[in-house]
Amino acid sequence: MNAVVVYPALAQVYVGTDVGVFASSTSTPDWTELGPNPATNRTGFLPNVAVTALAVFASGGQQLLRASTYGRGMWEFNLVVTPDFQMSVANPTLTVFPTQTAVFTGTITALNGYANSMTLTCATGASAAPSVCSPSPVTLTPGSKTPFSVSTSSPVGDYSFKIQAVGADSNHITHNLALVLHVVNFGMTTPSPASVTVPRGTASQAVNFKVTASGSFDQSVTVGCSTTIPNAMCSLTPGTSANPTSIASVDTTASVNVPATTAPGNYTVTLRATSAGAPAALTASFAVRVTSNPHFDLTVPATIQRKAGETSASSAISITSEDGFAGTVSLSCTSSHPGSSCTVVPTSVSSFPASATLTVQGVTFAAGSYTLAITGTSESLVQRKQVTLNIGDFSISGGQTLWTAPGGEAPATLTLASVYGYSGTIDFTCDLSALAAALCAVSPNNPISLANAGMKSVTVTFKTPKDAAPGTYNLKINSLDNSGGPGHSLSVALTIGQDFALTASTSSMPSQTVKAGQTSGAYNLTIQPIGTSFAAPVTLACTKGLPPGAQCNFSPSMPITPGASAINVVMNISTQGSRAALQRTFGGAAVLATTLCMPAVLWVFGSPCRLRNGRNRLRVLLAIVLILPLLLILVSCSGVSAQGHGGTTLPPSNAVTYRVTVSASSPGLPDSASHSIIVELIVD
Repeated sequence: MNAVVVYPALAQVYVGTDVGVFASSTSTPDWTELGPNPATNRTGFLPNVAVTALAVFASGGQQLLRASTYGRGMWEFNLVVTPDFQMSVANPTLTVFPTQTAVFTGTITALNGYANSMTLTCATGASAAPSVCSPSPVTLTPGSKTPFSVSTSSPVGDYSFKIQAVGADSNHITHNLALVLHVVNFGMTTPSPASVTVPRGTASQAVNFKVTASGSFDQSVTVGCSTTIPNAMCSLTPGTSANPTSIASVDTTASVNVPATTAPGNYTVTLRATSAGAPAALTASFAVRVTSNPHFDLTVPATIQRKAGETSASSAISITSEDGFAGTVSLSCTSSHPGSSCTVVPTSVSSFPASATLTVQGVTFAAGSYTLAITGTSESLVQRKQVTLNIGDFSISGGQTLWTAPGGEAPATLTLASVYGYSGTIDFTCDLSALAAALCAVSPNNPISLANAGMKSVTVTFKTPKDAAPGTYNLKINSLDNSGGPGHSLSVALTIGQDFALTASTSSMPSQTVKAGQTSGAYNLTIQPIGTSFAAPVTLACTKGLPPGAQCNFSPSMPITPGASAINVVMNISTQGSRAALQRTFGGAAVLATTLCMPAVLWVFGSPCRLRNGRNRLRVLLAIVLILPLLLILVSCSGVSAQGHGGTTLPPSNAVTYRVTVSASSPGLPDSASHSIIVELIVD
């Protein structure tokens, strides 16, 4: 027993134990456990655990026993249980349109043995109940989740009301649940004007209407438009979706494009509006009277394409009569190309169908895109059409600075591009007057085709004579359309400088094998002038692939100037040892042996009297046996040396192959593939 509390109001005593709470009458002992049976529907059952404290709280009509437990927190138990019932509604908020019925569904559950009937009614809440509010059933006796419903409908508005249940028990227990009903709607105003007249082949004027909303409507409305005019197109502005509210309607317009083939007569355009959940679509309409439309049509080309450098462009246009048009059409045009004139011949036509010639005349057309405006006029009828005049050209771009040696080749990579719709074939030529005996080749071969909006790569390769003097030569690459224009030139600065090549004496990769720490055999290299001579100093160096610590040696020493003849160079590669040998000197070994032998010597000769008897002589013999192996170790250690100074040789390591890049350089000379070679070094 851990805690005891006596509650005189109920004549009960309560005891907290290690296995829960027990109660008994104060008059007659009769102990029962509190809350062990969930079937009683009591809330707050006390757990079957150790209880550390108990107290009774009587307040607000409740009488509660509260217990603290060991490890299970605080619990409470209702000492006085009153029969009651509980209400719930699954859909407390509904939205409907005016002609629809909203049905709220709920359940009522009896608590603590409640067994009386009750009556359901609609009651005023924050607002009055809807005009139609019918609970079903009106009277019921609840069990476990006994169902009921409330059917409501009303004009547009927001209703916050209650469903009220009053029990037939002596206390007339009453419970209320809050319900919300939103009755919303949307609409369309009458189109204005109610009737429009449209000449066939044209669009009607705009017809105005509004999409409206009432109540707390907050969803989108889909608006559609249809007509009885065959193949006509009905357009809505700002679109087919509107989001009106009760304080902000959406202004909308409708217009109809009437085909030219429509028979004159009266037609109807129907507007239709729908929204999610609405019982039906709303419709409104306006009338369309289609009339004949005597007029003329101009047919012009969308684009006229010419090439830069040309001076004129022309194209045919046609004029047709529609719906019995029989007037005279005057024709004119203007051009946005500077310095050009635009004419139409003939300047007027009166029989149909008719044709005319549009001509643009200029001194010389410059590349670009221009506009031609053609106008046809017949009294109040005016038609305007636009034609795009494209003056096509091509462009050349690419490297304009080249370098090569006498007798060498210098390729210039160019990009050929179409501009303003140009298409045609182009021939490339070279102006080599600055460098006699030079040649040039074009790839791909002439003529080169270029499509509209296309690009193509062109390579022009210059081949220089072997006796060309060093210097910079200004050459030209000329290009010309096969029709005689347009054409372009590109200047190229070609620098010819002295050059050389680094080669080996063998066609295969030179190779040498060497022991680590030694110097390789000779690699025979040649510095060969390209052209007549190379009069600048050349320096050789191993730039890549050497073993760690290795270095290249050249003979003759660098730098060297080849002049007019080839220079033979011998190269050796010196390597370092793969690992350092440990050198042990005899003196060091002697010190070690003496140190090891000293304890035995002291033990044997520490006292002169020890040698006088047989036991001491045995000790001397034992000492000699111990010292002799140490002396042998001393002798063997003295034979080890390092760095090739004699002694035991370390075992060789595995052979490793290195590919060494030998590069030649000369001040002011650009790098070239002919300036380096690769040799092989095998280190064993």
